[in-house]
Amino acid sequence: VDPILRVGADDHILPLDCITIQTYLAKCLGPFDEWEDRLRVAKESGYNMIHFTPLQTLGLSRSCYSLADQLQVNPDFSRPGQKCTWEDVGKLVDKMKKDWNMLCITD
Repeated sequence: VDPILRVGADDHILPLDCITIQTYLAKCLGPFDEWEDRLRVAKESGYNMIHFTPLQTLGLSRSCYSLADQLQVNPDFSRPGQKCTWEDVGKLVDKMKKDWNMLCITD
């Protein structure tokens, strides 16, 4: 069964054969409050899906796929006195879906 992908404020269908995806190494995106400007480049370049490498706390090797804690957002995304949370990530993903007509995936 093929998935049905929906985007936009009107929740219109994004056909599977129309996906254009850009991968971002999450650990290279910097502080979370800078992500929107960086991700906007993909939107303005015509991409309609973003693939993030894992967003969780990284292990000692600092590899994108070496996780120290699968339940916690990578603290590198936070600034002093401004902790990045899963709720923050969710709000950005929702904005991208509704306002930018973009979907996000991660592994």
